[in-house]
Amino acid sequence: MHDQSIRGVIENEVSHLQIHHPPFKQDYEPRYLLPHGPAVVRQLRALPGRAALSGRTVVRGIVASAYSSAGLQLNGIEPAAEHQLTGLGRRIAEGSYFSTPPKTPAILLSTTTARKLRVKLRSKVVLTFQDTSGAITSGAFRRVGLYRSPSTRPTTRPTPLCGARI
Repeated sequence: MHDQSIRGVIENEVSHLQIHHPPFKQDYEPRYLLPHGPAVVRQLRALPGRAALSGRTVVRGIVASAYSSAGLQLNGIEPAAEHQLTGLGRRIAEGSYFSTPPKTPAILLSTTTARKLRVKLRSKVVLTFQDTSGAITSGAFRRVGLYRSPSTRPTTRPTPLCGARI
């Protein structure tokens, strides 16, 4: 049971290796971007023997519906690469996994978070977070899918996004 729990965290949350700006994990501030992040991702993708790789944008923020709000860690992802890395697309309980480019930026929510916010499929939520210059910004996202989260921590589980430029 313990080994299964560790494997779940590695496969679904942490992966085998993460590269961050040195103080990022202490403060989770958006100003701590990985210098030349896209170039680092391209170089790593060119390495032989690599199984999967996904670039992510991680920011802490608030997700709000017409009913409620919650503080979350938001993960901006590359959908195809994230699916290959974590298999997130296989855990869709309702809706779809970013199958077509949406008109409105799309979001997947965990079943726990969607239940708390009372958000149905295709409903809009508003994300509010700090940008890299320190300004508070927000945007509307349409819920395209609902995924089963292996985590029981609804306020800290990453919420994958698509089309977000944070």
